[in-house]
Amino acid sequence: MLTYYFYNQNINAEGNHQVHAPDCSRSPEAEDTIALGMHANCEEAIRYAEAFTGKTNFDSCTCCCVILEKSGV
Repeated sequence: MLTYYFYNQNINAEGNHQVHAPDCSRSPEAEDTIALGMHANCEEAIRYAEAFTGKTNFDSCTCCCVILEKSGV
């Protein structure tokens, strides 16, 4: 099953853009997000973000992405 992902255009304290899934309690404000589209998992969304932007400073949200990947969604 595919899930919609997006990333925070602002970097966090570690210098990364965090990738989120919908309904994440840590999601940034809508105006601070960039859509990544539908992906099978967060890792795939991060690879897409890196290819799309040419940047390598993306990581998954520890709140929403870990839960989705552990559940096999």
